[in-house]
Amino acid sequence: MVRSRSSSPNPANQERGYKAALHNPRVSQSAKEHAQQVLEGQFNEAPANPPSEEEQGVGKYGSQPVQSSKGGERNRTNVVRGLKAATHNQLNSDFGRSQARSKLEDMGEKPEE
Repeated sequence: MVRSRSSSPNPANQERGYKAALHNPRVSQSAKEHAQQVLEGQFNEAPANPPSEEEQGVGKYGSQPVQSSKGGERNRTNVVRGLKAATHNQLNSDFGRSQARSKLEDMGEKPEE
């Protein structure tokens, strides 16, 4: 059952939800079509061109790297950040901290002592 815009408890949240459905790779094609129809009918939104499944890749946590808008270094940066955190975490064993340091060196980063 689709509520009209005026009877919705919060139309802005409803609109955001439909827009999110258009870009979610786990939403079926029929649900995306329904969301697009509601956006066009109730919210006067122009038809969107959601990214295809190939453009989206496997997903946020899938096997493909996460591409950033600034050149694709996001994934590497996160790895470096995590390794640096592991070298400073006192709950890690000495062996674990040394492994993190060696991985940082292999990546061309200078581990901080």
